[in-house]
Amino acid sequence: MAGCRVGPDGHLSIRDGCERRKYRDAALATLLERRSQIHRAILRGNISNLNSATRAYTDNASSRLMSLGYSSPTFRIRELAMANGILNRQSTMMAYDDAFTLLFWLFALTIPLTILLPRRGIPEESE
Repeated sequence: MAGCRVGPDGHLSIRDGCERRKYRDAALATLLERRSQIHRAILRGNISNLNSATRAYTDNASSRLMSLGYSSPTFRIRELAMANGILNRQSTMMAYDDAFTLLFWLFALTIPLTILLPRRGIPEESE
């Protein structure tokens, strides 16, 4: 990605990109990754063999795997892989929800700042 380039009119060129975009994207990716890990740890704490929902899931997964023709020695590994996929999808979705909430509040906080913008560039109304 190229650095910030100033065009002949003195404004930044949009098609060339800008260094700030890299930092913004990196900050958002870091937020998503960290929040995903946090949510995964929280969700993982709720999974236990003593939990009735977990037992119901493993029974359902076992019967489904059996109907698909898998052998019983691989059931536990496949059940764990399926549970891991569900856990990853849920934690990622929760991280995107956190990022959306953060971006919403940042946007909502900047709306009142538009009042402080100079009115120099606004054309006068003429009849």
